[in-house]
Amino acid sequence: MNPSAELDASRGPHSELESAVPAKRPRLVSLDQLRGLTVASMIVVNFSGGLKAMPEIIKHHNVYESLADWIMPTFMFMVGFSFRLSWLSSIKRFGTSETVRKFLLRGLMLVGISLFLYAGGDDIKIEKWSEISWSSIGKLIAKTLKANLWETLAIIGCAQMLVIPLIGRSARVRLIGLISLMVGHVVISYYFNWNFVHGKPNFLDDFLGIKGQSAWDGGIFGLMSWAALMLGGSLAHDYVMNREVAVKAIPGLILSGLLIATLGWGISGLSRLYDVPKGDTAAAKSDKLAESPVWPDFSKAKGRPIGDLLAEPPLVPPPGGEERKVSYWMMYKKMVSVPFVLFNMGTALTLLGLSLLVCDVWKLRLSIFERFGQNALAAYCVHHYVEEVQHLFVPKDSAWWWCWINLVIFMFVVDRVLAWMQKNNIRLTV
Repeated sequence: MNPSAELDASRGPHSELESAVPAKRPRLVSLDQLRGLTVASMIVVNFSGGLKAMPEIIKHHNVYESLADWIMPTFMFMVGFSFRLSWLSSIKRFGTSETVRKFLLRGLMLVGISLFLYAGGDDIKIEKWSEISWSSIGKLIAKTLKANLWETLAIIGCAQMLVIPLIGRSARVRLIGLISLMVGHVVISYYFNWNFVHGKPNFLDDFLGIKGQSAWDGGIFGLMSWAALMLGGSLAHDYVMNREVAVKAIPGLILSGLLIATLGWGISGLSRLYDVPKGDTAAAKSDKLAESPVWPDFSKAKGRPIGDLLAEPPLVPPPGGEERKVSYWMMYKKMVSVPFVLFNMGTALTLLGLSLLVCDVWKLRLSIFERFGQNALAAYCVHHYVEEVQHLFVPKDSAWWWCWINLVIFMFVVDRVLAWMQKNNIRLTV
């Protein structure tokens, strides 16, 4: 492509770029370290999740923020940071059309890798030749799109494709997009998405013919929330990289992160409006899912002190369904609810600020996080196969000491593979 054609290609839907790409600066060690921390933590949680003897606080519980729940949102946030950085660089070098094609292909490849890693283990499949028909194939596709597709890599790939129209826009447009995605998620959850995710009666399941099938990590419409986290990361990119010295962003990142996390936790206080009145045995024995999970009965706040309307702090589980019904306003990973998104976006901002302080100011870093952070896709793929083999020798009811020994062995093996790849300059990228 000649220079003039490349210039023309960069005009169009993404011509609202904020400014020229900042001058090249030294690589921020903090980005690799924080990414490496999230990837390493993710695979620890994946290995430990099904083992009964492992601490509950490092497992997912959906209805509150455990030590497992900050990981994926922070990784999505960091993907958004890197996406913005790569997009601006690619637009400058190749123009809009080639950049869009490049990132669409990247997103599709991540979905393909996810299917390659996980599709074989899905319990949704056509078992017999006699069962193959257009109807059964259509139902298989529908169930996959609703639930089984949404492993980590597929979520990243599809969320990236979803934000392509916004990632090159101004900070104001991206902020509006972020807010619109969160508000839109609340609206569709009120009308049908809550029932859709939980396998309760709804028009979309009726249309697709997959009644009763539930989803996890938000299902297909959870992409709206994951994309919001990605846009949050792109805004953090601007805040950090538009400064002459990146470390000057540290105070703002930490302060804004704490404020946004507090906002998310504060909004989760709406879940207290679903407390079961004392003595109401019928309500206590009813379904643990709230009847009106998205639009609470605000009259239930009347006469209650402020402290009685605050949710439990992070890491503290709420009472069970006999005392509080499950609603959208919990920090609810199954729905990827607004409180969950806001709290973890704030957590990611704070962690980014602390990582800049520790790694780029104090010059502290761990080589294991460097390996996991710079070769994240390899780490994810390698851990999947090592975990499958090792779990053959670690039953779900294993003794606690056997679980921990195997976790250490598991992390050591994955790290050694990554160290070998680093030594031989082998990186998996798409």
